[in-house]
Amino acid sequence: MTKLRENPVSTDEFNMLRNYTLGSLMAMVDGPFNIAGIVKTIVNNELPFDFFDRLVAAVQDSHPQQLQDLAQRYLKPEDWIIVEVGP
Repeated sequence: MTKLRENPVSTDEFNMLRNYTLGSLMAMVDGPFNIAGIVKTIVNNELPFDFFDRLVAAVQDSHPQQLQDLAQRYLKPEDWIIVEVGP
């Protein structure tokens, strides 16, 4: 996590992550029951009806620096807890 905070990921690695995420999002709308589930989630959470489209667009438009910025904002070492398990 420290490495992610200090160095942006490579463009190749980021593109692989972005493509994986987009593929996962597309799998969520594969078939009528999955689409109904997305609509149900949007309605139940009072999200705008273009939420899914905006989510896909946000992933498509993202770049490695944004990932590093998020890591610096949310992955703070002072908030980490070290847990040791074993004898």
